[in-house]
Amino acid sequence: MDAFKASKLFGVDGMVFVITGGGSGLGEMMALALDANGAKAVFILGRRLESLKKVADRAINKSVVPVTCDVTSKEALLSAVAAIKAKTPFVNAVIANSGTLGPVTSVAPRPADMTISAIQEMLWDTSLEESRNVMDVNVVASFYTFVAFMGLLEAGNLHPDSRGKTDFIQSQFITITSLAAFSRKENVGYQYMASKAALSHLTKSLATNFGPMGIRANAIAPGLFATEMTEVKFHELHLRARR
Repeated sequence: MDAFKASKLFGVDGMVFVITGGGSGLGEMMALALDANGAKAVFILGRRLESLKKVADRAINKSVVPVTCDVTSKEALLSAVAAIKAKTPFVNAVIANSGTLGPVTSVAPRPADMTISAIQEMLWDTSLEESRNVMDVNVVASFYTFVAFMGLLEAGNLHPDSRGKTDFIQSQFITITSLAAFSRKENVGYQYMASKAALSHLTKSLATNFGPMGIRANAIAPGLFATEMTEVKFHELHLRARR
């Protein structure tokens, strides 16, 4: 009956993971959880090396490996893949966790009698650069992260030392979308909602087209978590609302 224990059914012993946005928030939590549960290696990608190192230092089994990478850059993604290939011949799962909020318009209380012209002015004043960036980070970067790691994910199914080969655990690409992807109400901001809806559909499409080739794709859609990104942004908005 030992084979039916949760640690056997859902264990990550000997598996290799890549997590983008691994220097804080949900990425940090996932990296530390995988390390604590026996992962062979957890490569965390992010732009801030110091933040990545702090996460690695907290890992109790010391399997977390920092890799600097700006996921919006194809060149940086290729460099990260090369650095990881130098340490492992395969990857079992890639978690596309990097994300940004973009213009936030729905956190501060909005007066019930706010006019169409006032709402128009507020929405028009949002940053076009931020709006484009939220799509670049949340959607486009997730797509190219998948493409960059396709070879290592395939190796996760074929390499004789991988549990993908020995235990028939198919390689997987996991995206972090949001409940906002399924909300019709203004949630965080319209651009953020659209980006997460697009990411959810992208994940479905990847699952349909690459599942038969041995690479599964799934999405996790969390609600609001208190992270470095959300706390700073929401604190700024609440201060602005009180003025």
